[in-house]
Amino acid sequence: MAETVKQQGIRRYAIVAVAMLVACIAAAGVTLVVRDRNEKEMLSQLERSQADLRTLGGQIANIKDADLTSANDFISAYAQIEPLEKEYEGKLQQFSGLYERARERDSHRGWLDLERCGDVITRNLGERCRRSLGWCGRSTKSQNANLRSARHGFAPRA
Repeated sequence: MAETVKQQGIRRYAIVAVAMLVACIAAAGVTLVVRDRNEKEMLSQLERSQADLRTLGGQIANIKDADLTSANDFISAYAQIEPLEKEYEGKLQQFSGLYERARERDSHRGWLDLERCGDVITRNLGERCRRSLGWCGRSTKSQNANLRSARHGFAPRA
C-alpha cells in the first residue's frame, strides 16, 4: 500500500513536469510565430518604403537629367522638383524611422531567437537598403544635408 502511494506521487510529479514542458514548448512556438510575423511585416514596410524612395528619386533624376539649356528650363524644372524633394524628404524620414526601429528590435533580442544562429533579416535588409539608396554608411543627417545642398546647387551642365 505504501509503495502504491509513493508511485502515485511520482506519477503526479511526472505528469506535472510533462505538462509544464509542453506548456513551455507551446509558449516558445507561439513566441517564434509572432516574432516571425512581426519580422515579415517590418520587412515588407521597409521594402515598400524603399520602393517609394526609388520611385521619387527616379522622378527627380529624370527632371534633372533632362536637356535643360535656358534659364526658363531650369526655373520650371526647379518648380517641378521642389514638391518632389519635400515628399522625398518625408519618405526618407519614414524609412529612417522604420530602419531604426528594426535595428532597435534586433538589438533587444532575447535568448529565444533562432535568427541569431543564421542570417538576421533586419541587418541584411538594412545593408541592402543603404547600398541601393547610395547611403554608403552616411548618417541620415548627412544624407538630408546632401539632399538640401543638391537642391540649392542646381546648375547647368557644361
